Amino acid sequence: MWRRSALRHVLEVAERQLVRVNPHLLVSAQTALDPTGPPIGKTLLRNAIGRTGLTARALWQDRILAEAHHSADPVRLIRLFAIADSTAMRYVQAAHPEKPADYTRDSRRQRRVESA
Repeated sequence: MWRRSALRHVLEVAERQLVRVNPHLLVSAQTALDPTGPPIGKTLLRNAIGRTGLTARALWQDRILAEAHHSADPVRLIRLFAIADSTAMRYVQAAHPEKPADYTRDSRRQRRVESA
């Protein structure tokens, strides 16, 4: 399932950016000069991230939170990052604490009990 979501995300990005100079998401000195070359390797990526003191997971979480700040749309987060709906809702709530959390599963259940 996550592969289909990832593929869908890649296709959406490709549609938005029809003209790209470099086909790689991340570039090194070599791939920046020669876009037809292979993508960067795991070692280069680990070394680059390791120097920042962050983990790949922390960068990923930060990216999701930034998108939640920008769009406040849990469906968009689910589609872009292939995360669970409850996870997307938590990111939106963390990014926008001023908005009421009345769209959660528990609050819907509460409203049903009150209306019965």
